[in-house]
Amino acid sequence: MSKLARTLHPSLTETQYFLGFFLLAVFLWFISLGDLPLRDWDEGTRGLIAREIYRSGDWLYPKLQGKPYLLKPPLMDWLIALSYKLWGVGEFTTRLPGAFSSACGVPLLYFVGRELFRQRLPAVLAASVYLTLLPVVRHGRLAMLDGMVVTFFLLLIGCLLKTRQDRRWAVGIGISLGLIAFTKGILVLLLGAIAFLFLLADNQLVLLRSRYFWIGILFGTTPVIAWYIAQWQHYGATFWEVHIQAQGLARVSESVEGNSGSPGYYVWELLKYSLPWLFFWFGGLVLAWKNRRKSWGSLVLIGTVGYLGSISLRGTTA
Repeated sequence: MSKLARTLHPSLTETQYFLGFFLLAVFLWFISLGDLPLRDWDEGTRGLIAREIYRSGDWLYPKLQGKPYLLKPPLMDWLIALSYKLWGVGEFTTRLPGAFSSACGVPLLYFVGRELFRQRLPAVLAASVYLTLLPVVRHGRLAMLDGMVVTFFLLLIGCLLKTRQDRRWAVGIGISLGLIAFTKGILVLLLGAIAFLFLLADNQLVLLRSRYFWIGILFGTTPVIAWYIAQWQHYGATFWEVHIQAQGLARVSESVEGNSGSPGYYVWELLKYSLPWLFFWFGGLVLAWKNRRKSWGSLVLIGTVGYLGSISLRGTTA
């Protein structure tokens, strides 16, 4: 490992590494981005909603083919509609917001790695694997919510780690949680719980007494709460039934809109398309267990058990 570390260019600064990973990710994510037609389900839905927002000017109450769309929060749809407004309607502009935000996850993972390991090599390797991981690149290039959510979660973890040096970074925690909630709704509860358990394992619960933390919570949650109140006032109980129950809690055990799959479907999909890096994952988990009292070990174990455990219970593919 020490010999490999010496191969890294010693004169490059952290900013240059961060920028380098960003440029590589943008290049890879944007190659032929608009060449293929939109996928029928996920991308088609996002594109239709954004196009109606763009044409009607109704940004507060999104619609799908003229009917109220109550399933997901509107952040991605707003960004796609803004992309349409700036550069026109097309496959490239539909995928642009998701691809750009997903690409930002690569340098953010490098940033998280530097904070966790305090060494450059593990951070470089982690970001390089993420940059070339097929599910990340494939889904990150589509007009889907997953890549954007992962990027916001990496931002959340990065801010958590930086607060150990400067409490002002705690503002970013609340903003990150708000962005996750505005992208994929109640998924913020799961990712927020993972972050909280990491704080607990890392003996950093004192952070909850920081005024910067609560300032961030205020900034991050106010727009989300305002949007949810607006939907509730406009649609009444129907909004909660569809948004929270049908597309949230029911996904754990029921098929949603005709899409069903066995428990463990998502875990199997991740494993199936993660080669060749999958071979290193099992050894990494063993290493994380041996270093479970260190920050990086506890984060890997909590994140793996918490996230994979939760998605393995889901029986839908929607």
